[in-house]
Amino acid sequence: MGTFENKRVIVHNSRGRKNKRRRIRQIRLKIALLALAVFAIGVAIWAIAVSGKTKIDLREQTEFVIEGYNGSGSIRAVTEATPGYEGFYTTVAVEFDKKSDLSNGESVTATYTYDKEMAKELGLRVKARPVVTKIENLPDCKEYSVDEIFANVDVAMEGMSPLVTAELINNNTADGMDLIEYSISDEKEYYSNGDVITLQATMDEELMRLNAVSFAGGGNTLTKEYVVESSEEYIMSADELPSELLAEMKQKGASMFTSGSGDANEFGLRIFSDAGLRYDTDSAGKYTFRWNAPTYISAYFAHVSDEHLGENGTHINDVKLVYDVTISQSNGESVSSEAVVCFRDIVKHADGTVEVNFDEGKIVSCSRRDGQIKNIVSSKNDETYTSNKIEK
Repeated sequence: MGTFENKRVIVHNSRGRKNKRRRIRQIRLKIALLALAVFAIGVAIWAIAVSGKTKIDLREQTEFVIEGYNGSGSIRAVTEATPGYEGFYTTVAVEFDKKSDLSNGESVTATYTYDKEMAKELGLRVKARPVVTKIENLPDCKEYSVDEIFANVDVAMEGMSPLVTAELINNNTADGMDLIEYSISDEKEYYSNGDVITLQATMDEELMRLNAVSFAGGGNTLTKEYVVESSEEYIMSADELPSELLAEMKQKGASMFTSGSGDANEFGLRIFSDAGLRYDTDSAGKYTFRWNAPTYISAYFAHVSDEHLGENGTHINDVKLVYDVTISQSNGESVSSEAVVCFRDIVKHADGTVEVNFDEGKIVSCSRRDGQIKNIVSSKNDETYTSNKIEK
């Protein structure tokens, strides 16, 4: 009986352990099923949430533009916005670990930043993992010399010194030359012989980089100089007036009083009135003033001031000759006075000879007052001209 009872006890204990293990497995299975159910519910909730969002992959919407030349390249990002979400794209920024002075073979990493709160509010699902771009196909830089830059570019000059005009002529049609801006540095309206005209070529530095161009010597500006050399010029100093020509001018000036080319009636009425003398007319009612033989006194050379070059009504240079003359009338009355003869625009030719147009000589003034004559010949009251007495 005892043995039998022990066996029963043993059998009873074994069955209890099996039931316990079965219950544990059942609990574990329930936990696994519960976890799977929770996961499935989470996936379903996520799927529902995601299915209602707009997908944006910034990487696929970004073009990386590589510009410049080998050793001075650059990279920039151009991102195309999804229609309807332009406001969000204003918050998108692309940053590079290196974006300038790039060379072929380098790799550049681009990272994105954007306003995550705005993306959430707009219901956007944004992908924006970093992008690695390899730099390649950048051209080597082409250096241009002064001769190449100014090939078929010139300065055309016209006129006589000091009234030479300069015009930029650009016939340079070489590739890329249309990107260069040509100008005359410190341009003036008129130039004189010996002046230096500086032609300047300038190219925007960013355009140079983008087009793989550099200038000899560095920088973005090159210059070329031109010296003004007109074959003929107006003289600007009495030192340029030959003594023999001045002597001829004195003779021509004196002859204007005796040849009838200088009308004494033009000045006689004023001179006689100033002297308080009566004057008569002939039977035809014309005045009978006439010049008597003149005596040369002095000469003055004048030239136009630089600031008045080319102004209307001005001339470049002149020689004024002063004579002691007498104006008389047929009634025997006469008045001693001083008169001024003027020759203008005296030219020096390429061979060095100096020419005066005597046909254009003219008596320009006559007065009893010496001070008035001095003011005229010295340009005292006229800032347009600079005048000096000729000591020859």
